[in-house]
Amino acid sequence: MRKNLTLLLFALVSSLSAQSDKYVYIYQKGIITYQKRTDLIDSVSVNPSSREFRFYDKSGALLYASSCADIDSMAFRYDRPVADLLDVEFSSTGKARDVSPMNHTVQLVDGGGMGIYKNARFNRYAARFDNNRGVAPVSYYKIDYSTNAKFKMALANGHSFETIVMSSYPFGPQSLESKWFSAHQGGGTGMSVLRGTFYFLPNVSTTGSSYYIELNSGVNPQPGVFYHIVGVWNKAEAKAYVYVNGELKGTMSAEGNLVFPSNLDAQWFGIGGDPKNATAAEMGWLGDVVMARLYDKPLSANDVTVLWNDLQEENIEGDGRLVRDVDFVSGLPVKQGQRYELAGHGFQKGDVMKILNMKSGLALYTSEVIPMGQDSAYFVLPQNLQSGRYRLMLTRGSESQHLGWDSMTVVTRMPKVPLVNSHRGFWNAPGSAQNSRTSLRKAIEIGSYNSELDLWLTSDDSLVVNHDATLNGVTIQTTPYETVKMLTLSNGERIPRFAEMLDIVTDSKGMRFLVEIKTHSTAARTRQAARAAMLMVQAWGLDSITDYCSFSLDACQELLSIDARAVVFHISSQTPATVEALGLGGLSMQIGRYRSNPTWAADLRSMGKLSVAWTLNSRAELIEMANAEIDVLATDLPLLGMKVRDYYRRHQDD
Repeated sequence: MRKNLTLLLFALVSSLSAQSDKYVYIYQKGIITYQKRTDLIDSVSVNPSSREFRFYDKSGALLYASSCADIDSMAFRYDRPVADLLDVEFSSTGKARDVSPMNHTVQLVDGGGMGIYKNARFNRYAARFDNNRGVAPVSYYKIDYSTNAKFKMALANGHSFETIVMSSYPFGPQSLESKWFSAHQGGGTGMSVLRGTFYFLPNVSTTGSSYYIELNSGVNPQPGVFYHIVGVWNKAEAKAYVYVNGELKGTMSAEGNLVFPSNLDAQWFGIGGDPKNATAAEMGWLGDVVMARLYDKPLSANDVTVLWNDLQEENIEGDGRLVRDVDFVSGLPVKQGQRYELAGHGFQKGDVMKILNMKSGLALYTSEVIPMGQDSAYFVLPQNLQSGRYRLMLTRGSESQHLGWDSMTVVTRMPKVPLVNSHRGFWNAPGSAQNSRTSLRKAIEIGSYNSELDLWLTSDDSLVVNHDATLNGVTIQTTPYETVKMLTLSNGERIPRFAEMLDIVTDSKGMRFLVEIKTHSTAARTRQAARAAMLMVQAWGLDSITDYCSFSLDACQELLSIDARAVVFHISSQTPATVEALGLGGLSMQIGRYRSNPTWAADLRSMGKLSVAWTLNSRAELIEMANAEIDVLATDLPLLGMKVRDYYRRHQDD
């Protein structure tokens, strides 16, 4: 190649013109480092002096440049990977289909916790899941393979995952495990965010027992960022690989046979959650899924490079969409004639919004879209709008774009503005951890109504902050402070003393403080912890902004014996009547209790008591409890909670 550059150039140009519907691949050290459709390459040059090789497009722009010495070879054909086991495509209606040769049935289980939109970057419809992260999802897709022997055999001989995914909110090391594309349940294979990072988890064993190969990518998903992830199990090599955005991020030994779930009811792939049984999923996903593919072979490094480069080429070429990055909060109450707000880029004066019937597709209402700055717009809802589920279609001249769907509940009065509690602080923020000093400071910074922490008494009567009874294998209440103080949280901080947290709260800028007294080994120790906490709060002069809660009635009674005016919540199956009889500040309940007792919030309000719902970790749950006029929404995702809160605040006077 280096001896005769003229012959090389002639041969290459001839090959390009003859392969107009193919790709050209450039190899360096046996690895594909560049690929391009040949019809997009207009000209080629080789500089004899610098020995530099270049591709140009039709506009004369440089596409690629490299020293000839660095190029091993070029090729025009490659056995490009095809997702022959599963290739899910979402549609604008929310339904999905498998376009692989397997032609699986893809079942949508929709409990109102998802939406569909056209993703501009990848030129595909994407599913946006609004599940409560890490627990039972309300919406997911199900692909049953329990009776498909051919599919099982293909998986068992080695397989690969390809997926594009985005998390809506940060993951920390203490976050619950969450799965967007998997088939786990005492066996199986799939992808997961475990201990705060992306994992590939095939269940492979030499004995037949259930054992997961926990292959860690080391990549912590950041909110709003899309990741292309490939997991490979190569049975012949007895290895597993995980790639993120085209780069190999981890490899492990994975010898043995694939172990399938023993229960046929759990032999299905979930998108948006992980199988639990025939009728339920778990470990729900909060965020977007753009792609979910399975391959009947272990993909090579070059295969992954080709797939990744394909995505980059799609991004460069674009897809001609009208607007991008569109977001709106579905399920919120609306009033006739109200402004309906949209986030997104590319809205223009003259755009029109069509509100279509979900079933018929007929346009029921139209409204002019008003751009607001660079990243938002609004349109006015019609005066005769009725409650229902609608599709939103943006039109610009003869072009149109489906934006998603919304379940609109028309109200005559906007529900009251809820308050937002940062559960264990704002611990999902980068660099934070549950019950850490950082989590408390960040809760103050974002303007939470209050921030909760959990309190333990050490064996020598020091108050320290942690949720669990143990930390790093040490039981706090049976260990002296000199040992406990050396324990480290997941973000590297030492376990905080209660006094340190009070120092931070003294500059809380109006935020209240919620102290949970943990239930200790005896009622006497629990009462002692409660008394010590309240006396310290009073000594700091913070009693006017501090509330208390506990699962222990002993703790609550001890607190009220010191200050009968204190706001104290007993976290249990109380009722408004018992709250009033005990002198408590209100009810602190899980969402199910309020669903079963829809009058309780109003009953408490009439008594001058507060209602608190916990722990609300999806937009659907936050909106449901806000619509029920629960006073305080406790969440691990306080930024999401305040986004919902701000909506109610903006529309109080519409």
